[in-house]
Amino acid sequence: MRLGVTPALCLLMLIVACSGHAPELPTPRAEAPLATIPADQWTEARIAIEVERLRAALAEEVPQHTRCGAASDLAWIAPAQAAIAGAAMTIDRPQLLVVVNRNPMGQQLCIVLARRNARWQVIGGSKVSTGQAGRPASQGCVRISATMSRFLDRHGVLDASYERAARADDRILAVLLPDRQPTPLACDALVNIDSSEQG
Repeated sequence: MRLGVTPALCLLMLIVACSGHAPELPTPRAEAPLATIPADQWTEARIAIEVERLRAALAEEVPQHTRCGAASDLAWIAPAQAAIAGAAMTIDRPQLLVVVNRNPMGQQLCIVLARRNARWQVIGGSKVSTGQAGRPASQGCVRISATMSRFLDRHGVLDASYERAARADDRILAVLLPDRQPTPLACDALVNIDSSEQG
């Protein structure tokens, strides 16, 4: 199985490159909200509330979303854990990972809650395209639906570093949506897996 972790900034650049045009820049807001909460401030109840909020938002905002169930969750979680371990990435707080399965027979994206010493959970996802059947797109390119793109941006799923940097830099703040509701579970990593290479 091919695994890898890609920084979120690369995903943004690749989405723009694949779409052929740059996104419109929103009008800057006066201040940027804090996107992450330190690990020592999380409680099980707080995590559960945020997971359910994100699931409900995904169902409402992404009409063609996929819901992963208990039977299929492990098919996302185990390869994501292997990719994280292989990349020597540390999960030091509860955080979301955007996992992309590049299998030519069924390309999908899945948002996974990763935790250091607790059970990982699947939030949900959507179908994606990483190229035409049997042929990869340009290196690392993931084509996602407009509604999934808006969901990821609106909830700052891949924007943890951007949110921190935006507090001190208005140029970065200008790139973020003015009506965003960033999740404190935000991350910076896109995890690539390919289930067609399992064996």
